Amino acid sequence: MLLSRLAENAFWLGRYVERAEDLSRALLAYEEIRLDMPGQRAPGWQSLAALAGVDPAEAVRLDPAAFVGLVILDRRNASSLLGSLHAARENLRRTRSLFPAECWHTLNALYLQVAAAEPTLPPAELRALLERVVAASRELAGQVAVGMLRDDGYAFLRLGVHLERADMMLRTAGIVAATLMPADHRPAFADVRWMGLLKSVGAYTTYRHRYHARADFTSTLDLLLYEPTFPRSLAHALGEIDRDLGALPARRAVEDALQACLRSGALETHLALEDIVDTALAGLARLGAAIEEAYLRRAPGTKATTGAARATQGRAPIATADRRAAQEAAS
Repeated sequence: MLLSRLAENAFWLGRYVERAEDLSRALLAYEEIRLDMPGQRAPGWQSLAALAGVDPAEAVRLDPAAFVGLVILDRRNASSLLGSLHAARENLRRTRSLFPAECWHTLNALYLQVAAAEPTLPPAELRALLERVVAASRELAGQVAVGMLRDDGYAFLRLGVHLERADMMLRTAGIVAATLMPADHRPAFADVRWMGLLKSVGAYTTYRHRYHARADFTSTLDLLLYEPTFPRSLAHALGEIDRDLGALPARRAVEDALQACLRSGALETHLALEDIVDTALAGLARLGAAIEEAYLRRAPGTKATTGAARATQGRAPIATADRRAAQEAAS
């Protein structure tokens, strides 16, 4: 059995790399939405600061340079882009023996590139930087897929990836939908708005392949929440977590939390999106806590590793009131 400290590092390595990729993807998609929606109809970008744990009341006062400084380049915040990459790098440094050597070269180079950026980076260069984060994250996933043993370290890495992917998908969908979808159920540029939501969670191309039609609420939720064969859906993430736990001992310790997620109202189609997001995020938080309690708990008096020491910073579930505040601030 893998040492708990190495299991913890592998678990949080997966979470932090996925967090950095998903945040970058959301920022890129939001900029495309703003270009596609003219004038006053374009959404305010400040609302995305909530993905990095920035309070909506503070986010509305941010100018572009301050936004980049807080959401992208704040190394002290484990939910910012640079903070996630820094934490991922430290976790990989502690577990280099478990992973292909190429993983360190890829992640270390990416971290140094982002760390060298300035808050006043021109928009074109900032976009290129975000695209590089997404590409490097996919490169890391490929290196792991073709070069790593299917052992306990791999299982804990995948647990972290799928837990974080589901978490970030729900957070992004909640924030973007609240900002893009006003109370009017027939807003202008409705198809552009739903396309933007799909792009922000990496689902647009798959949606077009499946539905061959203009995006709408029902089919978007079907893909993001209930489609078990789509790797970025909630149903698929829970299925993969179930599979990965099957390769580990003491599975029963987290079985109740996993089954609660599978049975939760988040997988019921009659609920409103904000209720689905709140329910699913709460269930994922309980599942993550159960995994840590069962496998990653340290003996009393031992020092916390980088993995979990700052992992919860800015990661509280996005309550309905917070989303409404973000929507009002953006408008």
